[in-house]
Amino acid sequence: MNRLVVSVIIPAARRSRAPKAQRVRQVEKEEIVRLRRLAEMLAIVLVVVGAFFMGHSLNPAERRITSVVTYQPVPCDCSPDCRVSGPNGIYLDLMKLSLTDLLYETDGAARASLSEGKTWPSRGLTMIGMRRLDSLQAQIEKALADGVPGDFIEAGAWRGGACIFMRGVLEAHGVRDRLVWVADSFEGLPVSREKVPEERSMAVSLEVVQDNFRRYGLLDGQVRFLKGWFKDTLHTAPISKLAVLRIDADLYESTTDALVALYDKVSPGGYVIVDDYAFSSASRAVDDFRSKRGITVPLTKIDWTGVYWQKPGPSGSPAARARPAHPDGEERRIAPLFLAQYSTALSSG
Repeated sequence: MNRLVVSVIIPAARRSRAPKAQRVRQVEKEEIVRLRRLAEMLAIVLVVVGAFFMGHSLNPAERRITSVVTYQPVPCDCSPDCRVSGPNGIYLDLMKLSLTDLLYETDGAARASLSEGKTWPSRGLTMIGMRRLDSLQAQIEKALADGVPGDFIEAGAWRGGACIFMRGVLEAHGVRDRLVWVADSFEGLPVSREKVPEERSMAVSLEVVQDNFRRYGLLDGQVRFLKGWFKDTLHTAPISKLAVLRIDADLYESTTDALVALYDKVSPGGYVIVDDYAFSSASRAVDDFRSKRGITVPLTKIDWTGVYWQKPGPSGSPAARARPAHPDGEERRIAPLFLAQYSTALSSG
């Protein structure tokens, strides 16, 4: 009798436990599926909310700017293996936004000031703003397109941002036979009788500048550094020809030293760019040098402080004709529309 009971009860108990275990496993599977769906829905919500707040954290003017950003690659004649070509190359546009810190800054007033080059970026590597970077790109690309021989140099590099951008333009156009020279004391400004705000004398070491190039993947054999005071280094620098000479030296003596040492190396049709022309030290140095050398080619205004001129070539050549200035006093730049209107849009928003 006992055996009969056991033989009946145990199988029945096993049968009752089996469906229960299956139900548990089924519930677990359903719970896993439900959690996966919930996670997917949550991810979608986060993306939508993030996009909403990213768009609405900007003022209306800034949203108008971002709404017209497009990438329109165009053929490049200067090199057969260019990575990015044309004025709308997104690589160079992103470089400019990153170097000025506009890629990360969200405060409207701070963005306007950074765009105009009127403040020191805390993270950015250049303080020259978007218009002067746009102009630099235009002059480099024009020199490449016109076949103006020579390298590119900036005398007065600070954190190296403008020089990094020069190297970036060469990289974007696949140019392998030109150099970018970075000339700076890397110890701050020289002792001078001129009054310079304390912050302007801040030094950035050579090692830091080199590391900044490295972070952009642009520290290579096409970049050369000239460490020391301009009066000691530029006259003997192993530079034969220059296509673009950019000077951001602040002081009268330093600006003059750079012009005297390097102007004769600028090829006909090349460009001379001077930062800080809004300040008397730089403007007096430029005006005095041009007067002594009999340079009558008009200065072209870039923005509130930057200017440039194109070195004349042989009489009758295209380089001998001064590039006309934009009717409003600023150059007609090659840069994309959304960058060309950046400062205006921010200030009017």
